[in-house]
Amino acid sequence: MVSASSEDLVNEVKNLKKQLDLLTLRADDFYQKVFNKLKIGVSIFTTDGLVFEVNDRLCEVLQTPRADLIGKNAVDLFSLETKQDLIKSNWIKRDEVYHASFRLKNGEQIWLEIYGNNCTIDGKAFRITAVREINQYMDMKQLHTKTEYQYKLVFENMNEAFALHKIIVDDANKPIDYLFIDVNRAFEIHTGFKKEQVINRSVKEVMPDTEDYWIQNYGQVALTGKPLNFSNFSAYFNKYYEVRAYSPQKGYFATIFTDITRRRQADMELELHNKRLELLLELWSIKVDSIEKLMIRANTGLLTYFNSNKSFLYYSNYHTGTSIGVLCSPNEHFIPNKEQQASIKSLATRLPAGYKVLEPDQELLKRIMGGCPEDIADQNKPLACFNLMPETNIQLVLGFIPQSTGSLDVKYQKQIELLMENIWQLIEKQSYLEQVIKEKQKGEIAEARFSEIQKAGKIGWYEALIHEGLFLGSYETYRVFFDEFYDFPVTVNHLMTAIHPDDREHFFNTVKQNVEAKVPEFNWEYRVITPKNNVKYVFSKAFLKFDEKGNLIRRYGIVQDITEKKHIELELKLHNDRLESMIEIAQLNPENANDLFYKALEETLKLTLSDLGLIFRYNHVTSKLKLD
Repeated sequence: MVSASSEDLVNEVKNLKKQLDLLTLRADDFYQKVFNKLKIGVSIFTTDGLVFEVNDRLCEVLQTPRADLIGKNAVDLFSLETKQDLIKSNWIKRDEVYHASFRLKNGEQIWLEIYGNNCTIDGKAFRITAVREINQYMDMKQLHTKTEYQYKLVFENMNEAFALHKIIVDDANKPIDYLFIDVNRAFEIHTGFKKEQVINRSVKEVMPDTEDYWIQNYGQVALTGKPLNFSNFSAYFNKYYEVRAYSPQKGYFATIFTDITRRRQADMELELHNKRLELLLELWSIKVDSIEKLMIRANTGLLTYFNSNKSFLYYSNYHTGTSIGVLCSPNEHFIPNKEQQASIKSLATRLPAGYKVLEPDQELLKRIMGGCPEDIADQNKPLACFNLMPETNIQLVLGFIPQSTGSLDVKYQKQIELLMENIWQLIEKQSYLEQVIKEKQKGEIAEARFSEIQKAGKIGWYEALIHEGLFLGSYETYRVFFDEFYDFPVTVNHLMTAIHPDDREHFFNTVKQNVEAKVPEFNWEYRVITPKNNVKYVFSKAFLKFDEKGNLIRRYGIVQDITEKKHIELELKLHNDRLESMIEIAQLNPENANDLFYKALEETLKLTLSDLGLIFRYNHVTSKLKLD
């Protein structure tokens, strides 16, 4: 490659040649003056390469007196390396512009641009050359080469996949395809395509099933020049990508994209997890007097969870002979009739354990959900089901009509299983409580059975023996406080050892204030530490009896282990905090990597209550870690 002004150099030599043809060398003082006034270096050689004449400008460029040049062999004036190159290229007959380095007497090296042409003067053959110093041009060229190499190094080793394309349009200038021009190594890793498989081929050749929205988005960038940042799903790769697209020139676009599938899946799973916790927290907090009402509330929440219009929940306990089904739509819930119950039961007996998606069956849907307000006869949609513990005598079956394929993803299976287990526990607890109430009302409850029921519901009773300064409790009460059963009353001091040190003041102040206010009943929450160092959250409800003079004569009540509920609340708060941190990090300027890293580390330390954190960068191409 030569400089942009090389054509001027050639023209200069041609003009000079014409002038020399008209004069006798060294004979005319006028032309000698013109020769030396030229702003470009000129030398005249004999056919054997000896210097015949040079002008003043060339002496100035080479920083060499004229006397040291005349009569010398031209190639001997250059360094050994350059001399060999000149001889090898047969410089004396060379017709194109070329470059050569020349070392000055002070040791400095300069670059020359040279062009020569042969001519005959007075019957003698000579070679005329024009010489220009091009140090600045060569410095810029070397800088450009170095910069180009550095960019190429970054291009090939960046973690993000990069591809350059040319948009293809139809006669109406509408984007219909695009051509691969260049890709980097990360592109090969992300897509599995080798560079030679895609270059100079269109996307429809390489990936025939490519969705049209990719082509339209990129076409907008290539034709308008407006950059575009977006994320979308590629069915061909079954992955989510985050894409930054820009146009280096009209009709072309470059993409930098990252596989964010894991992040998207983690976000969706986190969202499902939080929705599950919120639903459970709601179900834990409500007060209902029947399993049926609990199932209705649960099924209503499941509709929202799965973004569904129809769902049913079926519970069967063959030990107690209980069999309950509920149907829900967004605006209504009701108990299925006998035919629907029979259809649900028949379906439940055929379902395997776990998650199952049934093929569209309009007849089945009409038999099960025909009583719903909306007509579903024309809905050709699958039925998603989950059957919990079909191998036992207790069964809980969920069925819903998904409104999107997202509800059928594998990621739902784990969350559904956890949800169903939690709902089953709530139903069993409600079942026990109903049984306790019934048996108490009949006065037929036995101590052993009562203890079993308390254990299932994690509820115990206690009586404060006021005059003796003792506390008497049931099996479950002692288990909550001491992890084991005592068949004797415990002292106040013994009870104090179980109350969490941070909650003891709150515990006794609550009792004292309500006794002084002569409140007939009150409740409060506190923590206990058992002999096995188990920290539990406890809900207590106390009942107070006073005589006619206002003296306390009796205090009794119930205690309930609510540790699981508290853990759900704390876990939900933690996940919400994480979401807020993720949102705050996402709002940072992505071009400022250091701020992004420091903010991510700060949020991580805050969430984990840690004092020290480190961030490493991992380059999956070089498999190296870098500590920030």
